[in-house]
Amino acid sequence: MALHTETDIYRAIFDLAGEAVDVVLQMRRDVKPVLGRTILDNCLAMELDIRAANMAPAESREPHLLKLLEKLATVETVVRMCRDKRFIKTPAYARLITHTQSVGRQANGWRKHHAGDGSQRQLI
Repeated sequence: MALHTETDIYRAIFDLAGEAVDVVLQMRRDVKPVLGRTILDNCLAMELDIRAANMAPAESREPHLLKLLEKLATVETVVRMCRDKRFIKTPAYARLITHTQSVGRQANGWRKHHAGDGSQRQLI
């Protein structure tokens, strides 16, 4: 088992969190405590979820990955609302969404990979 910090998905989450910090710093002061905090809290919570998933046995990773995907959906929703209300600029939105898509693809790929492992064990 590799360290969670050495996985591609961890690096993608870390990049997302770093980009989110930069974007939140540029938000208006009145929306930063609520919307900015929501984005940052969920990004940091995803790091904990990927750590828990990496430490869990392969058959127990699904709940952690589902929590991660739920937090990812929250980030995407809040970021889109911020862009629609013009609290963040479109290029910043695009950068964040690029990172969220990367994390989502990797998390779903990991889920499918482990779902495939479980079905193969049952057949053997």
